[in-house]
Amino acid sequence: RKNVVFTIEHTTTPHDVWDQWVAMFGDGLDAFFPVAQMPIGNIGCLICMEGNYPELARGLMMNGAEIVYRPSSIENKISTGVWQIQNQARALDNNCYVIAPNTGYHTVDAAGTRGFVTGGHPMIVDYRGQIAHEIRTQGDAFVAAPINIEGLRQHRANARQNNWAPHMKTELYRLVYEKTVWPKNLAAHRPPQRREATDEIYFQTIRRLQETGVQVPPAAVSGRAGTGGAAAGSSLREHILGRVSEMGESERTGPPVPKLRVVGSDEVAGGPKETAIVPDQAAE
Repeated sequence: RKNVVFTIEHTTTPHDVWDQWVAMFGDGLDAFFPVAQMPIGNIGCLICMEGNYPELARGLMMNGAEIVYRPSSIENKISTGVWQIQNQARALDNNCYVIAPNTGYHTVDAAGTRGFVTGGHPMIVDYRGQIAHEIRTQGDAFVAAPINIEGLRQHRANARQNNWAPHMKTELYRLVYEKTVWPKNLAAHRPPQRREATDEIYFQTIRRLQETGVQVPPAAVSGRAGTGGAAAGSSLREHILGRVSEMGESERTGPPVPKLRVVGSDEVAGGPKETAIVPDQAAE
């Protein structure tokens, strides 16, 4: 179970089948942020892409997590320090341990064999956001450090500084997430879409954020697609739209499925807030 995946991953998250997921598992924290209660402490998991989102680590903490297992991330997040910053921030923000292993290859050998591009740098971060142990060299290695769960619990119960949970203003934070950004139920009645179609949703979402003033679009300057401002971004988006329009239904989504329509009632950051994808009876 991953709550967030990279857009190139052809897979489904609970958010993509929200209504069915809630019907089967409920809408409580256990349904989306499961935590295992173990003798060594309460353990939750963030997988790869999930580690980019502070809300997901907070969800685990609010469900009792004391140790967050965060396996893997890819380059260029390792060599640029993003991996380390995220691991320390997730630990500090939630006063929990973060155990972060990672596969190590980010070079090629003499024969030109190339492993999956990750970058290593496994680490254990304590509940104060300090790195307890890390490995920066290449090759197989292991990281070990004490996990002082009693110290963590004492800190959460007594510390006046760097102890964040008691200060959470939940009513205030709710305003930040009142409007939907990425629509739910995208795979409720069809297989998860492939990269080109998912990219179109991605760029539509960016456009809504810009149209509602959440983000300011870049100046229209020349440059390669994806890095050259509005013109370049528009060019990339037009390419994706053209590619999607050229694709047949089976190429976009796999096996034939019923035609769909999007229905919604409220506002989602400029679009529908409560969005549902349902079979289009008229189209059939």
